[in-house]
Amino acid sequence: MINQIIEGDSFELLEYIPNGVVNLVITSPPYYKQRDYGMGIGNEDTPEKYIENLLKIFHDCIRIVKDTGSIVFNLGDKYNEKGSLSLIPFRFAAEVIKKEPVKLVNTITWIKRNPTPRYQVKI
Repeated sequence: MINQIIEGDSFELLEYIPNGVVNLVITSPPYYKQRDYGMGIGNEDTPEKYIENLLKIFHDCIRIVKDTGSIVFNLGDKYNEKGSLSLIPFRFAAEVIKKEPVKLVNTITWIKRNPTPRYQVKI
C-alpha cells in the first residue's frame, strides 16, 4: 500500500491493514447522535458506549500507523438536553491518554463563519 487512500467503514477496513505500515491516518467518525446513519458508530445509547467504540477504532489506528506516523482524529461535540456541551472530544482524549502509548500534541478548533444556529437555554 504505497501512496494509497483507503475509504470505508473503519470497523471493517482496519482489520485488513498490517501493523505499522501507515504514515498518516485521517478520520472523522460520525459525531454522537448528530445524524441518523442507521446502524453503527454515532448511534450508541450513551456517550460512554460511543467513546468506547471510538477507542476501539483508535486502538487499531495506533496499531497500523508507523512509529513516525500521525493520527488526525476529527471529533465534534454534542449539546446535551440541558444545552451544555457533552465534552465528548475531551472525554475521548482523556481516555486515549490513559489507555494508549500516544501523545496529544495539538487540538484544532474549527471556527465556521456561518454556523448552524444552536439551541440556547434561557435562565
